[in-house]
Amino acid sequence: MIILKPHRRVWRNALSMFSIAISFGMLLSLISVAWGLGEAAEDRSKGQPRDMVISSLGIVPTIENSHIRSQELKNDEGNFSAAMPVLTMLGRLAFPKEDAGLTPSMDLSMEDTPQGDLEGSETVGLVGLVPDLAKDFMGEDDTLFIRTELLKMNGWFNVGSDPFYESDYKQGWTGEIIVDQEMAKRYDLDIGSPVYYINSSGKISASFVLVSTFDTFLMGEGLSSDIIGGIAMIHLAELQYLTNNHIISGPGGERRDLSTAIYLDIQNERSDASTQKEIAIDLERSFPGLQVTTKERRLYRIEDEILILKSFSIGVGATTVMIGLFFLSSVMLIGVEERRKDIGILRAMGISRLSIFQWILSETLIIAILGSVVGLIPGYVGSHYLDIYLRGLYGVELEFTYMSPTIIVICFCFLIVTALIFSLIPGYRAASVDPVKFMRE
Repeated sequence: MIILKPHRRVWRNALSMFSIAISFGMLLSLISVAWGLGEAAEDRSKGQPRDMVISSLGIVPTIENSHIRSQELKNDEGNFSAAMPVLTMLGRLAFPKEDAGLTPSMDLSMEDTPQGDLEGSETVGLVGLVPDLAKDFMGEDDTLFIRTELLKMNGWFNVGSDPFYESDYKQGWTGEIIVDQEMAKRYDLDIGSPVYYINSSGKISASFVLVSTFDTFLMGEGLSSDIIGGIAMIHLAELQYLTNNHIISGPGGERRDLSTAIYLDIQNERSDASTQKEIAIDLERSFPGLQVTTKERRLYRIEDEILILKSFSIGVGATTVMIGLFFLSSVMLIGVEERRKDIGILRAMGISRLSIFQWILSETLIIAILGSVVGLIPGYVGSHYLDIYLRGLYGVELEFTYMSPTIIVICFCFLIVTALIFSLIPGYRAASVDPVKFMRE
């Protein structure tokens, strides 16, 4: 075996090593993002207490008589342990200054509230629910999943029922609201602070009093703030009334009590996959035109999304590594051409083709290994700053990257195997030098 002399062609080898380091660092960063998103998505989905969701196919509420239908499902104790209707809508909230007094009311017009009394306003994601039913879906640490959002409650509603619905939307307005902690900090809201609801005409049509807050992944900045500035929860009937989903009259007759989803918790003895499938089929018959999603289906969908994400990240990272190794292979080919005479002399001295071939492979692998070791630094730093960038870009408090020894080992093995493949051409080129030709020259 011919031993590599690292002092030869120093700058060329250094540039080759630098290209490998950059490409290896990019591979690590991209795969850490794919794994990070995958881990977050799987953990959040598997941790959800609800087993099944009946939902509208679009964003328009289409589940009628949601209070009654949810109670009927909850009474089916053979299959379900809990059921709750949920209405999720976009709406606009305004926040008055500290010295602006306010009493919860449904008959408040903009003229009654000077613009100077308002601190600001936000388009928020509004969640309407029945507090007593929602408590059945809380985790032991007071966490509640709504859609894909995890809400860590710091308190709860004072009124557990939905009295405004019980009076057929005529009385019993509670005016209770719970907002996310970030929005509360942004507008200096305390327990008891007033919050206005602004209707589609730009008028304040109702007011609320803050009774608690919750922590959420939403940070209120980045791309998420282009759509919503936070999340707020109120009683279901009150949100239905404000968004005109309580009673709708049309050509098809009167439609009442509309919601976007009904969350279901299945009895433990009925929670196996085959039984859930049977229950889902029965629900689809009972709720025609609606979507019934089981936890298993959600996991399959998440796995498909993760597979696409990982494939894309691995593809981009692998392509980057191959470009770096292609550069290294080209440099090695140039080196072989420059040393053909020396190689011919070595062959004439009795050095075997296998030794020449191993020499080129060893030289390529050493440069690739050194480059990957150096690339650990930009890979780790890149992963860290990608995490910071994505958090700020999307405005969510999630771990976007996941770096582990397993990921490093996988990337390193991929680099070494690929480097061996790319070194075959220069190795074969060097081993095929004819010693007789160079002796004659």
